[in-house]
Amino acid sequence: AVLPNGTRRDVTDLALFEPSNLLATVANDGTATLSDPGEVTVTVRYLEHQVPVRLALVPDRPGFTWSGPEPA
Repeated sequence: AVLPNGTRRDVTDLALFEPSNLLATVANDGTATLSDPGEVTVTVRYLEHQVPVRLALVPDRPGFTWSGPEPA
């Protein structure tokens, strides 16, 4: 957090983490763990501020090779 006097402070331990579904759990230190592949939004709240954070866990695809367009 940036306080009114310009100083910065880590407020992770004071923030509230609210996952949008049961796919994720969030520890008090802000570390999110997804139980299965999928997407979840974690809303982080501190005082009157809130920020949504979107997370996705993509399953492993052995043998996958990217075949997109060549870089320009």
